[in-house]
Amino acid sequence: MPGSQVRRDVERFLELLRDTHPSFRTIFTEGGCYHLHLILRSIWPQAELWYAFCPGHVWTRIDGVFFDINGGRCSVPDYAMPATVKELGQPHRWKGWMLAMDDAKRVA
Repeated sequence: MPGSQVRRDVERFLELLRDTHPSFRTIFTEGGCYHLHLILRSIWPQAELWYAFCPGHVWTRIDGVFFDINGGRCSVPDYAMPATVKELGQPHRWKGWMLAMDDAKRVA
């Protein structure tokens, strides 16, 4: 099954990355999650960016599975949403984007 092979490959890659240096888990959960997404997308072009304002975290969805430095999971918080870098802009502006999206939902 191709999807399960991709998941194993991504899990193995993340394991190798975590094992490279003890600080990598912290780096990619405390500010570097977007850059991890860019790394994953460079290897798996089908990778999709998902963002949650709280806790301000990026997950990468590849073939229906969500990943961050800790590995794969089947779901993310209900308030996480797919996004593009074009929509979000630079990471330091993401909080404003999410607040604008919340305002738009209240008006609709």
